[in-house]
Amino acid sequence: MHIVITGATRGIGAGLAAHYRTQGHQVTGTGRSAGADAILDVTQPADHAALAASLGGRAVDLLVCNAGVYLD
Repeated sequence: MHIVITGATRGIGAGLAAHYRTQGHQVTGTGRSAGADAILDVTQPADHAALAASLGGRAVDLLVCNAGVYLD
């Protein structure tokens, strides 16, 4: 199964990515900085297009939307 997890560089997202990888699943973890499989700032539409292109047509079986925006 191919799983995409947003916000996978720390916290819950990193924990889920590690868990699914140990289960043998293919995981694409996104984050806003180095250390992610794919760079994705969820507030930037161009990043969404870049992520889609980087998947190269690979199907996504599970999407975990863990990243968000906190506007003070």
